Amino acid sequence: MKYGQDTLEWLEKSGDDISEEEYFTALHKSRELARDQGIDYALRQYRLDALLFPGFHGTDLAAKAGYPLITVPAGYAADGIITPGGYTTKGPHGVTFSGTAFSEPVLLKIAYGFEQAARRRIPPCLS
Repeated sequence: MKYGQDTLEWLEKSGDDISEEEYFTALHKSRELARDQGIDYALRQYRLDALLFPGFHGTDLAAKAGYPLITVPAGYAADGIITPGGYTTKGPHGVTFSGTAFSEPVLLKIAYGFEQAARRRIPPCLS
């Protein structure tokens, strides 16, 4: 389903078998991968200020790292399709910028610059 309902149902059926120690071990590993081997690695390796993801892709990576992100309008599709999973390609589309810890000022500047250059926002109809 679009928002992962099947995953939630699977988790509910699986029971509460994870210990607090196992949870924090998995959380630490997830953060290490998302930070040190993910976002921070890419930013350092390629000397970037931020990463750009289409739509909301990348939001899970930033969330696991605990890093900021911002999504801005990037276009609008008057026509589109609806996938079997319920995702639609019709309507507004955006891009998401993510950076490292405490990079909010940089992300705001980049997002503002993108919005000013792209001019893709379509205001809603108020009729």
